[in-house]
Amino acid sequence: MKQPDQFHFLAMFAGRFKARSNRLWAWIWCITALLVLTLKACDSPPAETEAAKILSNPSLNTPQDAAHVPDSAPFSLEFTLLNMHSGVDSARIHSVLSSEPGVYSFSIDVASGICRLRLDSMDRYREIFQAMRDAGLEMESTFTMSGPGVTCDIEPTDQALAAPKQNLVELNDSVHELRHTFNSASGKVRVLSIPNPACKACVNGQRMMNRIFADEFPETNELAGIIVWISINAWGALPEAQSLAREADHTRWTHFWDAEMLAGKLFKAPLKLNSDYPTAWDVYLIYAPGIHWSEGAPPPKPTFWMHQLSGETGAEPQRRLNERVFVNELRNLL
Repeated sequence: MKQPDQFHFLAMFAGRFKARSNRLWAWIWCITALLVLTLKACDSPPAETEAAKILSNPSLNTPQDAAHVPDSAPFSLEFTLLNMHSGVDSARIHSVLSSEPGVYSFSIDVASGICRLRLDSMDRYREIFQAMRDAGLEMESTFTMSGPGVTCDIEPTDQALAAPKQNLVELNDSVHELRHTFNSASGKVRVLSIPNPACKACVNGQRMMNRIFADEFPETNELAGIIVWISINAWGALPEAQSLAREADHTRWTHFWDAEMLAGKLFKAPLKLNSDYPTAWDVYLIYAPGIHWSEGAPPPKPTFWMHQLSGETGAEPQRRLNERVFVNELRNLL
Protein backbone atom coordinates (compact mmCIF):
# COMPACT_ATOMS: atom_id res chain seq x y z
CA MET A 1 0.00 0.00 0.00
CA LYS A 2 1.50 3.35 -1.01
CA GLN A 3 1.90 6.16 1.47
CA PRO A 4 -0.87 8.47 0.00
CA ASP A 5 -3.36 5.58 0.18
CA GLN A 6 -2.39 4.94 3.80
CA PHE A 7 -3.27 8.47 4.84
CA HIS A 8 -6.48 8.34 2.82
CA PHE A 9 -7.36 5.18 4.75
CA LEU A 10 -6.81 6.96 8.08
CA ALA A 11 -8.81 9.99 7.02
CA MET A 12 -11.72 7.80 6.02
CA PHE A 13 -11.83 6.21 9.48
CA ALA A 14 -11.52 9.55 11.20
CA GLY A 15 -14.39 10.99 9.16
CA ARG A 16 -16.59 8.03 9.93
CA PHE A 17 -16.24 8.41 13.70
CA LYS A 18 -16.52 12.18 13.54
CA ALA A 19 -19.93 11.74 11.97
CA ARG A 20 -20.92 9.70 15.01
CA SER A 21 -19.57 12.43 17.32
CA ASN A 22 -17.12 10.04 18.90
CA ARG A 23 -13.79 11.76 18.47
CA LEU A 24 -12.12 9.70 21.22
CA TRP A 25 -12.71 6.46 19.37
CA ALA A 26 -11.61 8.14 16.14
CA TRP A 27 -8.27 9.00 17.69
CA ILE A 28 -7.88 5.46 19.06
CA TRP A 29 -8.50 4.03 15.63
CA CYS A 30 -6.02 6.48 14.07
CA ILE A 31 -3.28 5.69 16.57
CA THR A 32 -3.81 1.94 16.17
CA ALA A 33 -3.67 2.20 12.39
CA LEU A 34 -0.49 4.27 12.55
CA LEU A 35 1.21 1.67 14.74
CA VAL A 36 0.26 -1.09 12.29
CA LEU A 37 1.57 0.88 9.34
CA THR A 38 4.82 1.74 11.17
CA LEU A 39 5.49 -1.91 12.02
CA LYS A 40 4.82 -2.85 8.44
CA ALA A 41 7.30 -0.23 7.23
CA CYS A 42 9.98 -1.73 9.49
CA ASP A 43 9.77 -4.96 7.51
CA SER A 44 11.49 -3.14 4.59
CA PRO A 45 15.22 -2.60 5.32
CA PRO A 46 16.49 0.97 4.96
CA ALA A 47 18.91 1.87 2.21
CA GLU A 48 21.97 1.89 4.49
CA THR A 49 21.25 -1.68 5.65
CA GLU A 50 21.11 -2.78 2.02
CA ALA A 51 24.40 -0.99 1.43
CA ALA A 52 25.92 -2.92 4.31
CA LYS A 53 24.84 -6.20 2.74
CA ILE A 54 26.44 -5.20 -0.55
CA LEU A 55 29.73 -4.02 0.96
CA SER A 56 30.02 -6.79 3.54
CA ASN A 57 31.62 -9.59 1.56
CA PRO A 58 32.02 -12.94 3.37
CA SER A 59 35.49 -13.22 1.84
CA LEU A 60 36.53 -9.97 3.57
CA ASN A 61 37.60 -8.66 0.19
CA THR A 62 36.92 -5.02 -0.63
CA PRO A 63 39.99 -4.27 -2.74
CA GLN A 64 40.98 -1.38 -4.90
CA ASP A 65 41.21 -1.91 -8.63
CA ALA A 66 42.79 -5.36 -8.91
CA ALA A 67 44.81 -4.26 -11.92
CA HIS A 68 46.79 -1.92 -9.65
CA VAL A 69 47.47 -4.37 -6.83
CA PRO A 70 51.01 -5.73 -7.22
CA ASP A 71 52.15 -8.75 -5.29
CA SER A 72 55.23 -6.87 -4.18
CA ALA A 73 53.70 -4.95 -1.26
CA PRO A 74 55.84 -6.33 1.56
CA PHE A 75 53.89 -4.98 4.54
CA SER A 76 50.42 -5.45 5.96
CA LEU A 77 48.50 -3.63 8.66
CA GLU A 78 45.44 -4.84 10.57
CA PHE A 79 43.30 -2.83 12.99
CA THR A 80 39.78 -2.83 14.42
CA LEU A 81 37.28 0.01 14.11
CA LEU A 82 35.01 0.61 17.08
CA ASN A 83 32.17 2.52 15.44
CA MET A 84 31.60 0.81 12.11
CA HIS A 85 28.05 -0.53 12.01
CA SER A 86 26.75 -0.05 8.50
CA GLY A 87 27.54 0.06 4.83
CA VAL A 88 27.69 3.82 5.10
CA ASP A 89 30.75 3.51 7.36
CA SER A 90 32.22 0.89 5.05
CA ALA A 91 31.82 3.20 2.08
CA ARG A 92 33.47 6.01 4.03
CA ILE A 93 36.46 3.80 4.85
CA HIS A 94 36.68 2.71 1.22
CA SER A 95 36.79 6.36 0.18
CA VAL A 96 39.56 7.20 2.68
CA LEU A 97 41.78 4.23 1.88
CA SER A 98 41.35 4.52 -1.88
CA SER A 99 42.86 8.01 -1.76
CA GLU A 100 45.79 7.16 0.54
CA PRO A 101 49.14 6.80 -1.29
CA GLY A 102 51.03 3.59 -0.69
CA VAL A 103 47.91 1.48 0.04
CA TYR A 104 47.97 -1.33 -2.54
CA SER A 105 44.88 -3.20 -1.35
CA PHE A 106 42.56 -3.51 1.62
CA SER A 107 39.70 -5.56 2.98
CA ILE A 108 36.87 -4.64 5.34
CA ASP A 109 34.72 -6.90 7.52
CA VAL A 110 31.64 -4.86 8.46
CA ALA A 111 30.51 -7.34 11.11
CA SER A 112 33.74 -7.32 13.13
CA GLY A 113 35.12 -3.92 12.16
CA ILE A 114 38.43 -5.48 11.13
CA CYS A 115 40.38 -3.72 8.37
CA ARG A 116 43.38 -5.28 6.63
CA LEU A 117 45.74 -3.31 4.40
CA ARG A 118 48.74 -4.08 2.21
CA LEU A 119 51.25 -1.25 2.09
CA ASP A 120 54.47 -0.31 0.32
CA SER A 121 55.87 1.23 3.51
CA MET A 122 55.06 0.68 7.17
CA ASP A 123 56.05 4.30 7.72
CA ARG A 124 52.65 5.31 6.27
CA TYR A 125 50.49 3.91 9.06
CA ARG A 126 50.38 7.12 11.13
CA GLU A 127 49.05 9.14 8.18
CA ILE A 128 46.48 6.43 7.44
CA PHE A 129 45.23 6.41 11.04
CA GLN A 130 44.97 10.20 11.05
CA ALA A 131 42.94 10.14 7.82
CA MET A 132 40.57 7.62 9.43
CA ARG A 133 40.16 9.82 12.50
CA ASP A 134 39.54 12.86 10.33
CA ALA A 135 36.69 10.89 8.73
CA GLY A 136 35.11 10.41 12.18
CA LEU A 137 36.21 6.79 12.69
CA GLU A 138 37.53 5.41 15.98
CA MET A 139 40.11 2.64 16.28
CA GLU A 140 41.32 0.32 19.00
CA SER A 141 44.62 1.41 20.48
CA THR A 142 46.27 -1.90 19.56
CA PHE A 143 46.96 -2.96 15.98
CA THR A 144 49.06 -5.50 14.09
CA MET A 145 51.90 -4.90 11.64
CA SER A 146 53.44 -7.63 9.58
CA GLY A 147 56.12 -7.99 7.08
CA PRO A 148 57.58 -11.35 7.63
CA GLY A 149 57.91 -11.33 11.41
CA VAL A 150 57.69 -7.59 11.88
CA THR A 151 58.50 -6.11 15.23
CA CYS A 152 60.16 -2.90 16.35
CA ASP A 153 62.67 -1.80 18.97
CA ILE A 154 64.42 -5.18 19.21
CA GLU A 155 66.84 -5.01 22.11
CA PRO A 156 70.37 -6.40 21.75
CA THR A 157 71.36 -9.30 23.95
CA ASP A 158 72.75 -8.60 27.43
CA GLN A 159 76.18 -9.71 26.31
CA ALA A 160 76.09 -7.30 23.38
CA LEU A 161 75.25 -4.35 25.60
CA ALA A 162 78.73 -4.63 27.08
CA ALA A 163 80.38 -4.85 23.65
CA PRO A 164 81.94 -1.82 21.95
CA LYS A 165 79.82 0.22 19.57
CA GLN A 166 80.19 -0.89 15.95
CA ASN A 167 80.83 1.46 13.08
CA LEU A 168 78.35 1.26 10.19
CA VAL A 169 79.53 2.46 6.79
CA GLU A 170 76.63 4.37 5.23
CA LEU A 171 75.84 3.70 1.57
CA ASN A 172 74.57 7.17 0.71
CA ASP A 173 74.79 7.35 -3.07
CA SER A 174 77.03 4.46 -4.07
CA VAL A 175 77.95 0.87 -3.18
CA HIS A 176 81.64 1.53 -3.82
CA GLU A 177 82.67 0.91 -0.19
CA LEU A 178 80.65 -2.32 -0.06
CA ARG A 179 82.20 -3.60 -3.30
CA HIS A 180 85.68 -2.66 -2.06
CA THR A 181 85.18 -4.57 1.22
CA PHE A 182 83.79 -7.58 -0.69
CA ASN A 183 86.76 -7.70 -3.05
CA SER A 184 89.31 -7.07 -0.29
CA ALA A 185 88.23 -10.33 1.34
CA SER A 186 88.22 -12.31 -1.91
CA GLY A 187 90.85 -14.70 -0.52
CA LYS A 188 88.39 -15.85 2.17
CA VAL A 189 85.00 -17.50 2.33
CA ARG A 190 82.51 -14.64 2.75
CA VAL A 191 79.05 -14.59 4.31
CA LEU A 192 77.01 -11.58 3.21
CA SER A 193 73.65 -10.97 4.91
CA ILE A 194 71.01 -8.27 4.37
CA PRO A 195 68.85 -7.98 7.53
CA ASN A 196 66.33 -5.29 8.45
CA PRO A 197 66.89 -4.14 12.06
CA ALA A 198 63.14 -3.76 12.72
CA CYS A 199 62.23 -7.23 11.47
CA LYS A 200 62.29 -9.96 14.09
CA ALA A 201 62.84 -12.73 11.52
CA CYS A 202 65.79 -10.81 10.06
CA VAL A 203 67.33 -10.18 13.46
CA ASN A 204 66.97 -13.86 14.36
CA GLY A 205 68.55 -14.77 11.03
CA GLN A 206 71.52 -12.52 11.69
CA ARG A 207 71.82 -13.87 15.21
CA MET A 208 72.06 -17.31 13.65
CA MET A 209 74.97 -16.08 11.51
CA ASN A 210 76.66 -14.62 14.58
CA ARG A 211 76.22 -17.93 16.40
CA ILE A 212 77.61 -19.90 13.46
CA PHE A 213 80.74 -17.75 13.41
CA ALA A 214 81.20 -17.92 17.21
CA ASP A 215 80.32 -21.57 17.86
CA GLU A 216 81.07 -23.46 14.65
CA PHE A 217 84.11 -21.54 13.36
CA PRO A 218 85.54 -19.61 16.32
CA GLU A 219 89.19 -19.79 15.21
CA THR A 220 88.71 -19.70 11.44
CA ASN A 221 90.43 -16.62 10.04
CA GLU A 222 89.56 -17.71 6.50
CA LEU A 223 85.93 -16.69 7.16
CA ALA A 224 84.74 -13.08 6.78
CA GLY A 225 81.31 -11.57 7.32
CA ILE A 226 79.58 -8.58 5.71
CA ILE A 227 76.27 -7.27 7.09
CA VAL A 228 74.22 -4.81 5.03
CA TRP A 229 71.64 -3.47 7.48
CA ILE A 230 68.81 -2.27 5.25
CA SER A 231 65.89 0.13 5.71
CA ILE A 232 62.88 -0.58 3.50
CA ASN A 233 60.93 2.58 2.69
CA ALA A 234 61.89 4.05 6.10
CA TRP A 235 61.03 0.83 7.96
CA GLY A 236 64.08 0.10 10.05
CA ALA A 237 66.25 2.90 11.47
CA LEU A 238 69.98 3.49 11.81
CA PRO A 239 69.95 3.59 15.66
CA GLU A 240 68.30 0.13 15.67
CA ALA A 241 71.01 -1.22 13.37
CA GLN A 242 73.76 0.38 15.44
CA SER A 243 72.36 -1.20 18.57
CA LEU A 244 72.07 -4.69 17.07
CA ALA A 245 75.45 -4.49 15.34
CA ARG A 246 77.11 -4.76 18.75
CA GLU A 247 76.10 -8.44 18.84
CA ALA A 248 78.43 -9.37 15.96
CA ASP A 249 82.12 -10.12 16.51
CA HIS A 250 83.77 -6.91 15.33
CA THR A 251 86.96 -8.71 14.27
CA ARG A 252 85.28 -10.65 11.44
CA TRP A 253 82.14 -8.69 10.53
CA THR A 254 81.97 -5.42 8.58
CA HIS A 255 78.71 -3.46 8.88
CA PHE A 256 77.01 -1.26 6.29
CA TRP A 257 73.86 0.86 6.47
CA ASP A 258 71.65 0.87 3.34
CA ALA A 259 69.00 3.54 3.94
CA GLU A 260 67.92 3.80 0.28
CA MET A 261 68.06 0.09 -0.64
CA LEU A 262 70.97 0.73 -3.03
CA ALA A 263 72.63 -2.62 -2.35
CA GLY A 264 69.32 -4.38 -1.71
CA LYS A 265 68.06 -3.60 -5.19
CA LEU A 266 71.33 -4.70 -6.82
CA PHE A 267 71.26 -8.10 -5.13
CA LYS A 268 67.83 -8.92 -6.60
CA ALA A 269 69.44 -9.83 -9.94
CA PRO A 270 71.95 -12.50 -8.84
CA LEU A 271 69.31 -14.03 -6.54
CA LYS A 272 66.74 -13.97 -9.38
CA LEU A 273 64.06 -12.32 -7.25
CA ASN A 274 60.99 -10.95 -9.00
CA SER A 275 61.83 -7.68 -10.74
CA ASP A 276 58.84 -5.84 -9.24
CA TYR A 277 59.75 -6.83 -5.67
CA PRO A 278 61.25 -3.80 -3.88
CA THR A 279 64.55 -5.22 -2.63
CA ALA A 280 66.55 -8.22 -1.51
CA TRP A 281 66.43 -8.54 2.27
CA ASP A 282 66.47 -11.27 4.93
CA VAL A 283 68.90 -13.18 2.69
CA TYR A 284 72.14 -14.96 3.68
CA LEU A 285 74.76 -15.50 0.98
CA ILE A 286 77.98 -17.53 0.86
CA TYR A 287 80.82 -16.71 -1.58
CA ALA A 288 83.74 -19.00 -2.24
CA PRO A 289 87.26 -17.55 -2.35
CA GLY A 290 88.25 -15.95 -5.65
CA ILE A 291 84.86 -14.48 -6.58
CA HIS A 292 85.26 -10.82 -7.58
CA TRP A 293 82.65 -8.04 -7.92
CA SER A 294 83.50 -5.97 -11.00
CA GLU A 295 82.91 -2.23 -10.99
CA GLY A 296 79.80 -1.23 -12.90
CA ALA A 297 78.46 -4.81 -12.81
CA PRO A 298 75.75 -6.28 -10.58
CA PRO A 299 76.91 -8.30 -7.56
CA PRO A 300 78.16 -11.78 -8.48
CA LYS A 301 75.99 -14.83 -8.05
CA PRO A 302 76.61 -16.41 -4.63
CA THR A 303 78.10 -19.88 -4.34
CA PHE A 304 75.19 -20.74 -2.03
CA TRP A 305 72.43 -18.75 -0.37
CA MET A 306 69.33 -19.08 1.83
CA HIS A 307 66.48 -16.75 2.81
CA GLN A 308 63.38 -16.17 4.92
CA LEU A 309 61.22 -14.61 2.20
CA SER A 310 57.65 -15.26 1.09
CA GLY A 311 56.68 -16.91 -2.17
CA GLU A 312 55.72 -13.65 -3.89
CA THR A 313 59.40 -12.65 -4.00
CA GLY A 314 60.34 -15.44 -6.40
CA ALA A 315 62.81 -16.93 -3.92
CA GLU A 316 62.99 -20.71 -4.16
CA PRO A 317 61.22 -22.42 -1.22
CA GLN A 318 63.95 -25.08 -0.95
CA ARG A 319 66.40 -22.33 0.01
CA ARG A 320 64.54 -21.55 3.24
CA LEU A 321 67.10 -20.73 5.95
CA ASN A 322 68.25 -23.83 7.83
CA GLU A 323 71.19 -23.60 10.23
CA ARG A 324 72.45 -27.16 9.72
CA VAL A 325 72.39 -26.87 5.93
CA PHE A 326 74.09 -23.48 6.04
CA VAL A 327 76.85 -24.73 8.34
CA ASN A 328 77.48 -27.76 6.11
CA GLU A 329 77.87 -25.55 3.05
CA LEU A 330 80.42 -23.42 4.89
CA ARG A 331 82.34 -26.50 6.00
CA ASN A 332 82.59 -27.70 2.42
CA LEU A 333 84.25 -24.44 1.41
CA LEU A 334 86.59 -23.92 4.35
